[in-house]
Amino acid sequence: MRNLLVMLMLMSCTSQDEFAQDYSTATCELYDDCEVLLVMGEYESLDDCTDIEAAFYDSEELCPDFNPKLRNECLEEILLMTCDDLYTGGWPEACDLLCG
Repeated sequence: MRNLLVMLMLMSCTSQDEFAQDYSTATCELYDDCEVLLVMGEYESLDDCTDIEAAFYDSEELCPDFNPKLRNECLEEILLMTCDDLYTGGWPEACDLLCG
């Protein structure tokens, strides 16, 4: 399910606002699939997670130097993450660099 969602996102992602929604969906689906919603952000639900995660990248104040060239790479790397990657690895570098 997560793979299909992210593939659709990659085809439609054009603005910072749209990326924020796509990123939050991909991230929170991963957290939900790995059963770590409460651990990763103390999110009470999938909807709670997507609302909070989207707010960061949707904000020009919080993410003033958004780099659109990295958005697809970030989403692709989240798509490729497994639960083991989430538990033991770092977050995708492209995602860390999105805001400068």
